[in-house]
Amino acid sequence: PGAQGYGHVGGFGKSASCCGATPIWDSFWFVLPWESYMRFGDRRSLEAAYPMMKKYLREWIPRWVDKDGDDSPYTLQAGLGDWDPPKGKEGTGPTAVSIPASVYSATTAYYAYLTKIAADTARALDKNEDAKAFDADFANICEAYNAKWWDAKLGYYHESADATLYQEQQVVPLAFGLVPAPERAGLERKLIADILDTRAGHEEVGIVGARWILPVLSKAAEQ
Repeated sequence: PGAQGYGHVGGFGKSASCCGATPIWDSFWFVLPWESYMRFGDRRSLEAAYPMMKKYLREWIPRWVDKDGDDSPYTLQAGLGDWDPPKGKEGTGPTAVSIPASVYSATTAYYAYLTKIAADTARALDKNEDAKAFDADFANICEAYNAKWWDAKLGYYHESADATLYQEQQVVPLAFGLVPAPERAGLERKLIADILDTRAGHEEVGIVGARWILPVLSKAAEQ
């Protein structure tokens, strides 16, 4: 993984945020085989990709979780996150806000997402012990994610000191099943209110949030 230094040990950039582990940008080899299988029921793509999925999660990600300066083996302080969100501070009105790129929470959420795909792939290939191990990893990532970024008093996720509700930071955990069940409906309501009221009907997300915001809103509308 990693083009032009992105994702390479000692590669491009010096800061913790660029680049280290980049699961969002490496997700294609998990997502494409899994989505193909879900649509066509053909296990061959899973059989070809599964060894790489397992190696990525068992050998590549561990290079980063204990070297990124945080206190958890299940969260990542490295990677490229919700790239290129709106920078609207020079404007006026409800969209005149500069959205910070969510890096650490988005990267960790994708770590959970890829782990879930690996677990489901293992089940589809009758590798039940592997599936159980990846299920346990998903649960641990979920617990660590909520411990680090869920604000129980405010009822939403944030990773910035100002505790502003940013849409992508709610969308991705909703999309990947990271939100505790009792909190899901309340978080959906806060997200919808932010879009319709606070931001006057606008989505204010980067590339990661743009991928997931409409499916999350559609699911919320079905509840």
